[in-house]
Amino acid sequence: MKRRSLLLLTFLIALSTTAQRFHRIHFFECTTDLGASAFKPLFEQVQQLDPNGRISIEGRRLKVAVDRSVDPDALLGAVNHAGAGTFTAQPGTWKSDTEAPADLPVFHDTGNPEADRAAYDAAKAAWRNAHPELFPEEHSTTHEQR
Repeated sequence: MKRRSLLLLTFLIALSTTAQRFHRIHFFECTTDLGASAFKPLFEQVQQLDPNGRISIEGRRLKVAVDRSVDPDALLGAVNHAGAGTFTAQPGTWKSDTEAPADLPVFHDTGNPEADRAAYDAAKAAWRNAHPELFPEEHSTTHEQR
């Protein structure tokens, strides 16, 4: 009985520490508009650095959430290696050690690129509207450098 309890406790501690991992949010600007075809190669490059990494694309802007242990220069090199365009790092509005929200929209590939992109864009717009405090540059009249 003690062995099961110890095993369960060890499992719960390990689970809680992985669930509590902090992420950094990185912003990149591309030289060209990023279409739907850019998502997969960029996502695959990010996944090589962090299997739990997430990306979001909006026009020329790429937002990447990865574990804070990922080197920013390595991440910049990876997104530039994806072949989707030339990226430069941009200052972000999220503090570097904030935890990435668990409810970020996720792109689901069902084999229908147009429907997948439309569903993802709708989920992303709804999420942004539900979290205006994370996007102060869109909800204020001044654009301060943070």
